[in-house]
Amino acid sequence: MRRLVFFIGCLFVAACSHAEDLGTFNVQGGTRIYAPDKDAAVVLRESAIQKSKTSEGQQALKALQEKNVQALINPAPLSIPTESARSSKSYAMDFVMPVDTPYARKGQKVNVLKSAGKLSDTASRIVFIDGRDQAQVDYAVRLSQATPTKIILTGGSPIRIGERYAKMNGGNGIPFYFDQRGMFIRSLYNWYGIRLVSVPAVLSDAGNGNLRIDYGF
Repeated sequence: MRRLVFFIGCLFVAACSHAEDLGTFNVQGGTRIYAPDKDAAVVLRESAIQKSKTSEGQQALKALQEKNVQALINPAPLSIPTESARSSKSYAMDFVMPVDTPYARKGQKVNVLKSAGKLSDTASRIVFIDGRDQAQVDYAVRLSQATPTKIILTGGSPIRIGERYAKMNGGNGIPFYFDQRGMFIRSLYNWYGIRLVSVPAVLSDAGNGNLRIDYGF
């Protein structure tokens, strides 16, 4: 990972600098002919490595690394409102895929809760919460203590929150996930027509082939 960040940073530094002389020009019969001394990719890589050793290059790399770390620790929140009032909606649990996907073929019947949620073998429901609201965090923790639950954040830091509950469950802690760029929520709507309107929201198997979403506390 460090090598990848370093290389990306090197390319960034090189791109922000003046262009290098990648070869020589010879004149033959009045025509200028470009004859590269080295492969352009090699020259670019060598130039980037040299520039990364300068104080300016080191500062650029440090800034890039810090930005990546902060994005992991404090991801940008999603625009999902909080609603404490309780309500419920039901959807068909089994869904027939309209097109081919990496996970299922067209016409194949899939279980929305398990296919979209990528649930583990033990988790039986998903709860979406805004991790910046301690009341919602407490609610999700209570649910996970009663029944195996996958907790997905729409806001807040999954790393920081997870640290606070690292000693629970016999020292195994409680895992918190973050819906990066809202990809999971979008897949619920795009593939299954399920629009998540607010948090907290609990997705569970209501029986009789139905998926149930319980909003609020």
